[in-house]
Amino acid sequence: MDLLTVVPGGDWARIIFVFCHVIFCAFAVTTVLKADYKILSSDLSPEDVAKDAKLISKLLAGLWVSGLAIIYVDTGFSPDIVMLKAKLVLKLACVFLLTANGVILHHVSLPVLTRLNQKVSHSELVLLSVTGALSTSHWLLAAFIGLFTPLGNLPVSTLLQAYGLLISGILFLSLTLVPVINHIKSKEMARIKKDNLVSKCRLMIELERSQ
Repeated sequence: MDLLTVVPGGDWARIIFVFCHVIFCAFAVTTVLKADYKILSSDLSPEDVAKDAKLISKLLAGLWVSGLAIIYVDTGFSPDIVMLKAKLVLKLACVFLLTANGVILHHVSLPVLTRLNQKVSHSELVLLSVTGALSTSHWLLAAFIGLFTPLGNLPVSTLLQAYGLLISGILFLSLTLVPVINHIKSKEMARIKKDNLVSKCRLMIELERSQ
């Protein structure tokens, strides 16, 4: 039996878009989790932060393109059809917030995180914690929504209410992590001061030997 006759042409397009979407999502979530681990272990340099942020931005753009292609195949971008798909509405809400938070994270939070040898204010610590928590949680949530088909059987209002409660919980949890972020930044500053002191000592020793 010919495979092309089993799967219609329109379905082939959707399969390709979904496959690309899954690949982008897998790479993005992996990159985000690796970056979070390095940050929490104080093992992420400013160069690594810039590299990861650039890669994640490209993957997010790929997810938007492939995701919109899937939505077009399924709905033709008809608002009435979109609103009938509860899971899709929830996914769009999640991705819109993820993208908006990503813009703030990229242009405001990451420069604070990579600011070397400078004290961070309490408001900046809160910003780092909140944007970081929203980013990680929403990458995982977006992947979960895509995989968990039964969500589509629930009313849109129920899903959005649950989503609102989830965001509230994430924000509350992120505030409890502010001391952790402060400890990471303090540890980073101490390491930088130690490295600078060691460099100065080595320079002085070399100068003395050269005289």
